[in-house]
Amino acid sequence: MEARWTAIDVVRDILGDAFVSLDEGCTPGRTLVKEGDFFEFNNGHESLAAWDGDVYTRTFNCVAPSIMVDRLDATSGRSIAGAAHEAYHAFLLRRFGGDIYRDEAHVNELAAAWIRQNLGGFKQHAAREMILASNLSYGLH
Repeated sequence: MEARWTAIDVVRDILGDAFVSLDEGCTPGRTLVKEGDFFEFNNGHESLAAWDGDVYTRTFNCVAPSIMVDRLDATSGRSIAGAAHEAYHAFLLRRFGGDIYRDEAHVNELAAAWIRQNLGGFKQHAAREMILASNLSYGLH
């Protein structure tokens, strides 16, 4: 019988419990996971839009990286795929640093591999469709 995955379970499986926080005051080295209107990964730096001065003299306001999912307890293939995708952004940032976490093709390959290994039936189909749609939106296929 297939395990019943939730979005937060997926993030914990990919990052490890020790690196996940649901608390806004999470400690360095952990990734904050929260609910929102769309799927998103934030590397922990304030946005460029928030800069009001010279970007060369302003320092970053660093906070913990964060992942936003539609619902922490969501179980749909779409939600599982979104959670896996965003979790792999966080994984790559933590593991390798630099800009590799921005490589959407690599992130989608990792998420698709996780989906193939952990989901079956229609849920796997729906999740893989979500990854395909992501690839298409980035012009990767």
